[in-house]
Amino acid sequence: MPASSTVDRLRFRAIEAGLIRNKSAACDYCMTWPSRGQHFPVCKRCHHVAYCSRACQEAAWLLGHKSLCEEDVRFHEEIQTLDADPNIVAQQIAQSLPPMEHRCRLFEDFTRVYKNTAQCAISAAMRHVRREDATVDFTRECMCIDLAYQRDCGGNPSLAYSVVNAQIYPAQPYPFPTQDVGGEIAKWSTEPAGSSDTILPNHRTFVELVPSVEWCTDDGFRMSACFLEPSTVLPHCGPSPLHVMDDSLWFCYLQRTIAAGLVLREQAPEGPMYVGFLKKSGPGWRWRPLKSANGLRSASLSTQL
Repeated sequence: MPASSTVDRLRFRAIEAGLIRNKSAACDYCMTWPSRGQHFPVCKRCHHVAYCSRACQEAAWLLGHKSLCEEDVRFHEEIQTLDADPNIVAQQIAQSLPPMEHRCRLFEDFTRVYKNTAQCAISAAMRHVRREDATVDFTRECMCIDLAYQRDCGGNPSLAYSVVNAQIYPAQPYPFPTQDVGGEIAKWSTEPAGSSDTILPNHRTFVELVPSVEWCTDDGFRMSACFLEPSTVLPHCGPSPLHVMDDSLWFCYLQRTIAAGLVLREQAPEGPMYVGFLKKSGPGWRWRPLKSANGLRSASLSTQL
């Protein structure tokens, strides 16, 4: 594990400060990564994604980000309307729940925090399933994760929800809006290894947009995470200290790591991931790596995974 001073930390702001984002995130369209110490500008409407250039932003807008962005803005406006309803306010107070807008932001941050964790879990689950049935087409499978809101999370996105259940079910790939989009994806998948614009530089297969993970909460929120994956390999997830786990324990891994607030973070494209946690820092939260295996032992994970 690297010394904490050498780690490019992620910063998670308080809910009141607005949306959080990984400032070192890659361009959401061409997947180019920024240089150390730099970051790409984000979409000014949804603040969810970043782009390295105006050309990439315009291409992503045509690809489908426009509709997703407008839907996100409309959704939050509807939630704000509900939070202004006196009857709903009274119910939330009676149940000791924060406003829906607050929980929605926590949920969005939670799904970003545990994106790598979900990828590791679905990869392990698919490997386990294929040992039982080699004919299973994992590119048509989706993991649905049921969550329960934790009132005592203290505003920490990594502890905002607990995993209640998770299951694998068939899912159809999302169709590409235009033929040109399919051509672009085919081009990405055949780029030479090492190309900065390559999504999957080591694979020369056509890729599809598959809803790999769906998060569902007990307070009515739902979010799907889609990944571009080739049809001949398992979903990529960089190596981490938890890769030694038994694939049959994928649900245990998913449930226990999230309950313990352990967050996997990849520091470079397809590079190794480190286990860390969110720590209060000023008005927000900052990701810090575990300095030893003591964190895993304290979470009762070392003997389970």
